[in-house]
Amino acid sequence: MKTRDEILSVFTQTVISGGMNTAPEARLLLFALATLIHAQTILETGYDAGYTTEILAMTGAKVIAIDNGSEYPEVKKEAKERLSRYTNCKLLDTDALSFLRDVPDEMFDLIFIDDDHTPSHVKDEVVEVRRILKTGGLVVFHDTEKDETLKRVVNEGLADWEILHLPAWCKDEGGVVVNFGLTVARKK
Repeated sequence: MKTRDEILSVFTQTVISGGMNTAPEARLLLFALATLIHAQTILETGYDAGYTTEILAMTGAKVIAIDNGSEYPEVKKEAKERLSRYTNCKLLDTDALSFLRDVPDEMFDLIFIDDDHTPSHVKDEVVEVRRILKTGGLVVFHDTEKDETLKRVVNEGLADWEILHLPAWCKDEGGVVVNFGLTVARKK
């Protein structure tokens, strides 16, 4: 486990692009959730600059972070260099949905979804998340308040799970404060 100061520096990290829309409070929530459920295996889709990945790695869990490089390619090299010191963290350059389809059943304790936000993609991801998340595990979807369609897709796909919608306020690329939102769902 890292020192208190190391953890706090990652919580408050801001970047110009990649991870900009994942507020420090959202990172804190993910860290707390992972710790509270004693997560051993964590998946993150769309790692961008890797600041959320780093805070997840600080929990000590095995973290797999995937990104297809379609957004913010300028921050990937620095993210890979910074995250290389975490032996419990593996970065993969691949499409999220392709990866999810190849994962064995009930593999992850915690999943953070923040990649392609098109409704059809998220709907397909929900199908895979239902299969690969362990019973009692948590999935967190980012940007579900920013796009009501995504919130509806998640609600419908996980209607039989416990679901909590939370605000996640952050500045967008234009500097405007927006509620991107987080949806946390627990597999029964």
